[in-house]
Amino acid sequence: MKTIITRFLVIAVLIAGPVLPVTGFADGAMNRGPVVSWDRIEGTIVLPDETPMQVGPYFVASGRFRVGGEGSVVLYTGGGYLFMRVKGLSWGDHYNNGPLGAGFSGIFVGTVICDSIPEETATYQSVDTPKIELNQGNGYFFGILDLPQACRDEPEKIVFLLRHDPDLANQNLAGKFVAFGAGRIVR
Repeated sequence: MKTIITRFLVIAVLIAGPVLPVTGFADGAMNRGPVVSWDRIEGTIVLPDETPMQVGPYFVASGRFRVGGEGSVVLYTGGGYLFMRVKGLSWGDHYNNGPLGAGFSGIFVGTVICDSIPEETATYQSVDTPKIELNQGNGYFFGILDLPQACRDEPEKIVFLLRHDPDLANQNLAGKFVAFGAGRIVR
């Protein structure tokens, strides 16, 4: 029975995206804490002085423009359930290994960062998803994360990043983020 329910939820999330939590079904069935959702996935930008975007001292953007497409992330803090869907994540500039507007492929991880406000804390607790494959800018993940208590205690400080595989052979890109959750709502 649990397998049938899990399969149903995966299909429902892929179809409904962030709409599922609004129905109330998922809240009662899967959550005992706040729900954090992002209604889109935005690509990284390079700042005018060529400084890459950064979250705390550990999470740095790759330094290349990416453009977000459709996508959403929903995190149930009580149970650690994470639903992520990316669609159409593309190059935002023209590069030798990727033409402008083309969706990119590879192995990535989703990262949930707790206590992300540097003025308030010197610690950055985070948890990664298992490796996720993006194919031409599209991919998804559904699973349970072992969330640090800080995510449950202060969900308004949570950040979601999509990062290159930390084990990537190219150390210039390994672990650097290419996109982030935007349009966050905590309820």
